Amino acid sequence: MKSFARVPVRSCAEEALGAATEEQARAVRKALGTLEETREHCGNTPERSTFWGCKVLSDLAYDLFSRGLMLLHTCQVSPAGQCEEEGRSTAAIELASYESTIERSRNTPAESMVTSWLAASQGDVFAALIQEAKGGGDAAGDGLPPAWRASLRAVHKVHHWVSGYLDALSAVADIWRETQWHWLMDSLLAGRVVQTAWGPADEWLRFGVHDAHADAPLTRSPPKYLFSDHMGMRWEILIRELHALHERRGGAGQLQVVEIGVFAGIVSDLLLKGCDFIRLIGIDPYIGGDDTFPGNYSHTLDSNVALYKAASLYEPHGERAQLWPVTSEAAAAQLPDGSVDAVFIDGCHFYDCVKQDFELWMPKMRRGADVLVAGHDFSPQWPGVVQAVHEQRTGGGEVWLATDWMFWWFDRFE
Repeated sequence: MKSFARVPVRSCAEEALGAATEEQARAVRKALGTLEETREHCGNTPERSTFWGCKVLSDLAYDLFSRGLMLLHTCQVSPAGQCEEEGRSTAAIELASYESTIERSRNTPAESMVTSWLAASQGDVFAALIQEAKGGGDAAGDGLPPAWRASLRAVHKVHHWVSGYLDALSAVADIWRETQWHWLMDSLLAGRVVQTAWGPADEWLRFGVHDAHADAPLTRSPPKYLFSDHMGMRWEILIRELHALHERRGGAGQLQVVEIGVFAGIVSDLLLKGCDFIRLIGIDPYIGGDDTFPGNYSHTLDSNVALYKAASLYEPHGERAQLWPVTSEAAAAQLPDGSVDAVFIDGCHFYDCVKQDFELWMPKMRRGADVLVAGHDFSPQWPGVVQAVHEQRTGGGEVWLATDWMFWWFDRFE
């Protein structure tokens, strides 16, 4: 049988079906349909890390099934001894694919989705492969080695995992939207940021530093708050909206992006990897002890460590990435008005800070073209963020809200 790397899996399957029993043919056709359904589920996933995690698992299922088809064909046309030997070889190759999949997703936003499935499937799929690779596997009643059955199980377990994972994500997104909407309506009715649907103010202590007891009035005419159907972490949402901005601009040229509040640079790195059309200026004074680092890092982490980590992530991106260890005010003074296409405000979360960031950076936004204004921590944990956004978009200006406490809007300055 030809290498799967050069032949689509359906062509490989047709070759195996030529000598298959009725039961084997049913299993092959069912697996093919399941693989296609899984791929379709992945393509309908809007969140990028979930999409990539789904694709990694789908790729693994295709690879294991293709190896299983080659094993099936060998056992159909070869003596029993060669079938057994091919079974051990296939098991070893499939285990190598499993280990490669772990490495591909390690330390990425897709890691949780991928490694959770691998852990759940280890006993049912990969334990049999380990045993067979060592020469201890037993053939089934049809005389086929365990690697064949393991490849089929992998196909169907990936499908069930992906379907359940995406259903769970959808349910979480619905819960988040409803809870966030109830809290926001309570706050608008009260005329100030309140602590209701998400729990009492001290609940935020488990996330570290917070400002939940601050008085944040919402007395002006409210923005038009919209709740996104998409779910994801802030970098996923930012990547998606930056792509949307690029499309609004005709898909040509580079966009100048400013990120206020870089910390260790993880978000910066993911944005640069996910958007090859951006140039990024990351701004963070790395003061450290001013409660502007996330969690409790302002008190537990040397600011120089965070700066070193960020610099090491910026360096591989060359001229596309500049890290400015200065205050937001000092950085704004160095950039001309009308030179920025997108800004992400995630620095100091107190009201005066966020208000100042809007005042500093709105004049810097490009004129005569669509721009993106986004930020993080629109939540009862940080009432000052909510108040500043509310005032900035007062009178019905659109504000999109999404998971990971994201807010954003598109604007156009003339």
